Amino acid sequence: MSSNNAMLDAVNELLHHDNFDLQIAAVRVLGATQMLDDRAVKSMCDLLAHSANVELHAAIIDTFRAKPHPLALKYLVQSLARDSGNAARALTALVASGDDSIAALRSQFGSLPFSAQRQAVSIISLIRTAAAHQFFIDLCHTQDSELLREMIRLFRENFSRYRQPEIADLHGKLTDALKDPRAKAAATALSTFIIALGIAGSVNDYAALLPFLSNNYPLIVRRHALGSLANFNYSTTRHKELFDAVLDILGENEYDGLVRYAVAVLNNFNLRRQNNDQIRALLDNKHLGVRVYAVKNLATVDSVANAETVLKIWHTSRESPLRDAAVAALRAMPSSVAVILRHLEEFTGHAEAYELVQILSSHANRINDEKAKELFDRMYALYQKRHEESYQLYRSALAHLRGEVLLKEVCALAQKEQKSKNWAGVGDILRIIDHTELLTPELRFDLAIAQLKTSKLNRARTARDADPCLDNFKWFLRETEKGLTPKLLANKSLTPEELLYLGFHFAEQMNAERRFGLEMLKALREKYDKTEVGKTADKKLKSEGY
Repeated sequence: MSSNNAMLDAVNELLHHDNFDLQIAAVRVLGATQMLDDRAVKSMCDLLAHSANVELHAAIIDTFRAKPHPLALKYLVQSLARDSGNAARALTALVASGDDSIAALRSQFGSLPFSAQRQAVSIISLIRTAAAHQFFIDLCHTQDSELLREMIRLFRENFSRYRQPEIADLHGKLTDALKDPRAKAAATALSTFIIALGIAGSVNDYAALLPFLSNNYPLIVRRHALGSLANFNYSTTRHKELFDAVLDILGENEYDGLVRYAVAVLNNFNLRRQNNDQIRALLDNKHLGVRVYAVKNLATVDSVANAETVLKIWHTSRESPLRDAAVAALRAMPSSVAVILRHLEEFTGHAEAYELVQILSSHANRINDEKAKELFDRMYALYQKRHEESYQLYRSALAHLRGEVLLKEVCALAQKEQKSKNWAGVGDILRIIDHTELLTPELRFDLAIAQLKTSKLNRARTARDADPCLDNFKWFLRETEKGLTPKLLANKSLTPEELLYLGFHFAEQMNAERRFGLEMLKALREKYDKTEVGKTADKKLKSEGY
């Protein structure tokens, strides 16, 4: 024991040495051995108060962090203000002292500069004890708004660390503070309590926050009450009083002042069918944001009447947020399918029509075979009457919704016309799916044959350049060169004159197209050498150098 005392005396002597390195070494020895007596603690506190050496301060603060001592708290608090290089260290050391540090902060808080106060209040959400929470409540009654905003920021940032007993303690103190007459007379303190309750509370706290929506309170208090209420989800049946109170706020004059925050709360309500009339009434509200909310939420009650209303808003409104809300609602409402199809022919503008088709695509699973066939019949009737714009609308809608039904019906009609050798009819029907992904290579071939059968076979270059059948044959030569000549020669529906027309045209082209044309002409010359077709093929081959 005497040897330890002797060593402690020696180390204490070094604390008063003029050499900083020796002082630092002495502090580190005391910290490592934790042989701190009151004399050593007092000496280190004096060094914190009077020495300007940052490294020495760091060693002393680290020692008090490892072994807290009540005599050091006053000086650790002062270090927050006078030792910017070690302020974070001092904060950690204070946290290690728990509630004792809260008492030290209380006694010195008013004398600290604002920058140190900002550091000090972070202890509240790091310690999270009853004393710390009470300190928070008391500060709210005495400090300015800037420091209160900082406390709320720190609280929000560290709330995930809170355990349930700590939340319960803070929650109790906040609900009591809301009833304190001092808070009701000070908008800044009251707003702070309301914001904090919105972070630490639950949906069950709506009743405590509801009174602060009254216009008896300043705008800032009402706004923060709405902001906190917006953190929870509600039912219009269980929380009807709140729902009605928030709806009343939507009639206020300034949207950004209060109404915007009321809409945020309403967005958290699970609406029911009985709220439909209330929501529809909001369509006449003077604020665009409220009307947008109303349009979006008409989709919660799926009905033909609501779908009709939303479609009309989409069509007539020139306000993009309202149109976007209408699109979202129509996508969500099954009833919109029948309504859109009923009015589809009214929207002949390309952009509007395309947007409607995209909306219908969201409901593809709701179009059964019967409805799809009805849609096809309507489309085909318009097609036959050559009402091009209306037909295109229905075709696009059907292709997006039930493309397989469109393909099936087109094929059935085309086959019927093929059997009767009505090539014009075949081409006309297959034109419905031309330039779409539904046109398979087999159907493209049928379309090309039908177009060839109805071609005037005018071999003048200008006439050939305008002949669509040649474009389809060109597609086959681009996709697969082999096998087209024998396939066409074997087709019993084609005449030698029609085959000559193909050979004549493509022999003038390049690469695969030229090879096909020459091959066709050679085959025709050999097979029909005694006829006009064979002679014409021979003449054309010679002109091409063969």
